[in-house]
Amino acid sequence: MNVKQKLLSCATVLFFLFTQLLTVRAEPPVDFKGFNDIEGHWAQFWIELNAKRGRIAGYEDGSFRPSQGVTRAEFVTMANKFFNRRGGEGLECPFTDVNKDDWFFVDVAVAKKAGYISGYPDGTFHPNALITREEAAVILCRLINFDPEHMPIILNLPIRTVFHRGLTVM
Repeated sequence: MNVKQKLLSCATVLFFLFTQLLTVRAEPPVDFKGFNDIEGHWAQFWIELNAKRGRIAGYEDGSFRPSQGVTRAEFVTMANKFFNRRGGEGLECPFTDVNKDDWFFVDVAVAKKAGYISGYPDGTFHPNALITREEAAVILCRLINFDPEHMPIILNLPIRTVFHRGLTVM
């Protein structure tokens, strides 16, 4: 991993940690039973905290898979929960690879309607593809209305490049 990737990774992690520390309002706990694969993991505290707050969920087999990559659909779902974006009735989703019976349909439709994702030029979203660091950073910037042009150049080269290419891949 080169220096730019490390800085971008650190910035993304710090962003999520910062949003956790700034949570002021009390949130009712979710009926969280625990995950069967996070004991001793470095992020166990944060995983459990966010699961209790209903911001993240594991898999049907009771696992969380903390070392596994995150798909674009999973990331959008978490982003909606972290930023309190909710769906409603009559949501439309223009992506040809996102169907109404997909578990992520509502979250992708909400993200599209909110304008922080746009998909690919061929009309797809690639919900099961792993999200890249740059894509995740762009989504976070859009969610907080942050312009990467105001970020120190060393930190935002990959983000700036993605933004200047029109970001049709989100």
